Amino acid sequence: MARPVLFLLGMHAGGLPAVAAPLAAAGADFGKVVTPTIGDGEAATACARLAALSDEALRRVGIAWDSPTGLPERVEQDEALAALAPIAADAVAHEFTGPAAVVAEPRVGRLLPFWREAFEQNGYDVTVALVLRRPREVAAALARHAQFAPEKSLALWHYYLLEAERGSRGLPRALLTLDLWHDDPAAAMARIANDAAF
Repeated sequence: MARPVLFLLGMHAGGLPAVAAPLAAAGADFGKVVTPTIGDGEAATACARLAALSDEALRRVGIAWDSPTGLPERVEQDEALAALAPIAADAVAHEFTGPAAVVAEPRVGRLLPFWREAFEQNGYDVTVALVLRRPREVAAALARHAQFAPEKSLALWHYYLLEAERGSRGLPRALLTLDLWHDDPAAAMARIANDAAF
């Protein structure tokens, strides 16, 4: 029987740890070594190995995690990225051993089809929750934590959400705002359960 994996997708400083916290308390597997995401305080919910491999995958297609630009065209056909696929599948097998996994690393959303394949090769059913925070709030947080100019943060917010939305088409997915999460966590969790089937 396939195991479920929920990808929490959003921007750095977008509130992913807040959404991840009750899932972690319920016993979801976030990977063996977790680390904070930039601009999200000290909460550690991002799988360190997936973050490092995502950085390498982005480097291979010519950008960095903080490049305020979109992915190259036909990135899925990139041979250097394809060569990294077995390593990614291996990392998933090593990092995630529980009955239900959660990925809360923002970089993953930029290359979701790449990571989807790595999890599916390991017998996971992939579902998605897109987590939206107001872009000006994200920009303010990144100015404090990473000294990014507002223009850079707003461009990053755009590309992270655009690529996560595009990459998750056809998958069971929920759309959450950080405001909903703070105002009514039970309703947000119900949306994840109903729309993302997690």
